[in-house]
Amino acid sequence: MNVPAIALAAALLLAPWDTAAAGNRGERVDDFIARIARIKTTVGDLTWTGGLLRVPEFRQVHAHPREHRDAALAALESATLGEEEKVIVALSMQKLPLPELVRFGERVLDLLEADRVPETVFNHAVFPTYDWNTALVEGFADPAVQRLLQRVVASPRVNDGRKHIVKDEILTGNAQRDVVEMREAGEIR
Repeated sequence: MNVPAIALAAALLLAPWDTAAAGNRGERVDDFIARIARIKTTVGDLTWTGGLLRVPEFRQVHAHPREHRDAALAALESATLGEEEKVIVALSMQKLPLPELVRFGERVLDLLEADRVPETVFNHAVFPTYDWNTALVEGFADPAVQRLLQRVVASPRVNDGRKHIVKDEILTGNAQRDVVEMREAGEIR
């Protein structure tokens, strides 16, 4: 392999996202933060996160997360947004395709470990309730998902209760079986 080909391959492997292939329009971070603030103002209390789906602006981001993911990651690092706004950001990314969802989860775990997001935001990003996303539970056997879950178990910033769920429920496939049964019973989509 020649040197330019090696350089190109390295650049592609080290790039955080393949923005051209993913159709990322690179929404400006400031615009995204303003959007999240409007969503928070509209929804008000996040006691029931399902209320976000009543907000058209949230539904637009949620339906097209690839267009907003880079801005979303930057927003998670922003001191401008509070914890509830960051939960909105985390939930807005739940329709990313599995490989990108794993990468998003890895980046949010990095932020947790660097003390840049609280554990509640991490949990909503990586382990949302089943009504938001079951991709990591259902894809538990995927090697990239396995690596992420093993990192979660090894992380000193993740609480022991979450580690127990990952080790004993998700990595064993028990949670996947639960999801299948709940879906068959009509309890989740």
